[in-house]
Amino acid sequence: MAKFLEFVLEDQAYAILVDSVRKVSQLHSIVRIPQTPNYVLGVTNYGDQLITVIDLKFLLGIPKVYFAKRQLTINVFIGNSFYALLADDVLGVIDVNLQNAKQIETLNFKFVILNK
Repeated sequence: MAKFLEFVLEDQAYAILVDSVRKVSQLHSIVRIPQTPNYVLGVTNYGDQLITVIDLKFLLGIPKVYFAKRQLTINVFIGNSFYALLADDVLGVIDVNLQNAKQIETLNFKFVILNK
């Protein structure tokens, strides 16, 4: 079993390894950066540095059915970089048995799709 942070995109629950999570926060203002991939929304201020904001729905090919009233960022440190991953909601820390979990990996991000 491993500790994961559970979050929601539309009506599906996902999880990311809690060891990579630094903070969960409300979405701050985003500065758009021209000529970046479509999944990059821009950058936001995190303490004393700028971090890249990733639209997980776009990255994972999830159609946007509704616009969440509040959106959260899951601030993670992966590789040698900080990222703010956009999520509709964050539910908390859970234990996941990786042997029975459906895992997906895109770019440097590894997620677990949770059955609800």
